[in-house]
Amino acid sequence: MSGLHLADTGTGGPALGRLRPGVCGVCARQARGFGVCQLLGDGMNGLVVPLCDQIECAVIARRTYHMSARAWTAAEQEALQTAGKNAGAYLDAIGKSDLAGLTGEEWRKFCETMIEGFSAALSDELARGEAPF
Repeated sequence: MSGLHLADTGTGGPALGRLRPGVCGVCARQARGFGVCQLLGDGMNGLVVPLCDQIECAVIARRTYHMSARAWTAAEQEALQTAGKNAGAYLDAIGKSDLAGLTGEEWRKFCETMIEGFSAALSDELARGEAPF
């Protein structure tokens, strides 16, 4: 049987993945020791894309496993634009525009808004099932 299957990446060593070891290949949060890989014949073949514990990431990873990671796709570019708008809205809400003037907590919230905004927007884009190019 061939296809894409959830795989146990184990907990003893780093997972081989689309982005970075130990990082979910979909949302960029901490991977939780399992992932998606291609199964051909009697064993795993190809890279294991590590995943966090969100079922949405498993669904998206299976759907997008064969996408090239070399260039930003249209879906990623759209998600980046959305994340930037969300982060800009946060700065507007706190009345600041100079990143150097942010407190430690404001900087953390700005980064969180950008990263989580990108992840959520990309998930939304990919869940719609439109062509990612």
